[in-house]
Amino acid sequence: MPKHTRLTGIKRCHSYTVDEAAQVCGVTARTIRNWEKEGLRVMNCARPALIRGDDLRAHIKSQREGRKAPLGIETFYCLRCRKARAAAGGMADCTITGPRATLSALCALRSALCALRSARSAKAWSQNPSPCLAARSLNASSI
Repeated sequence: MPKHTRLTGIKRCHSYTVDEAAQVCGVTARTIRNWEKEGLRVMNCARPALIRGDDLRAHIKSQREGRKAPLGIETFYCLRCRKARAAAGGMADCTITGPRATLSALCALRSALCALRSARSAKAWSQNPSPCLAARSLNASSI
């Protein structure tokens, strides 16, 4: 099964049967039926049951938004908790590989690995690390 369902083939003004919706999204018909139980709107007034394309797109987008974990200034994405968590001890490691920097720290709650891919360039991190974290620069060659 794919990690992400496809939105590109779903037409907003088109009505789909369960099998057609499954084929367009790249999932099984059972997944579409599970989405019905989760709140996907289905027109059951006639057989076969039809699903409007815009309802299908809206349901998939709402699922994606529910999984996101917005990060604050001093938070990292914990890979075990799957939530935004503070770094243990307020410390993080800055690994510079190529043009970008990756910050990694330990979760304050479970001591699991937390990560943050920085949108700032590696040069910006080496000149002015985050004032909130005691970041330590590492060269990719020394790893």
